[in-house]
Amino acid sequence: MKGARKKTEGKAKQMSAENANILESLPEPPEFEGYESLVMAHLASLILPSEFTSEPEPLALFNLVF
Repeated sequence: MKGARKKTEGKAKQMSAENANILESLPEPPEFEGYESLVMAHLASLILPSEFTSEPEPLALFNLVF
């Protein structure tokens, strides 16, 4: 049993080292600049049942959806 465990541990260490080498060889991710539109794409409005207050509890909103 100990021999099988040592083999498994050895393979895990080898895989871990291989994964580390792969990660090190990857290029840096490109710079990302978010897009901000100058014009609103659409108007959004909240339509809730009349029994909801102006600021409903998060659980009440969750129960409404599910």
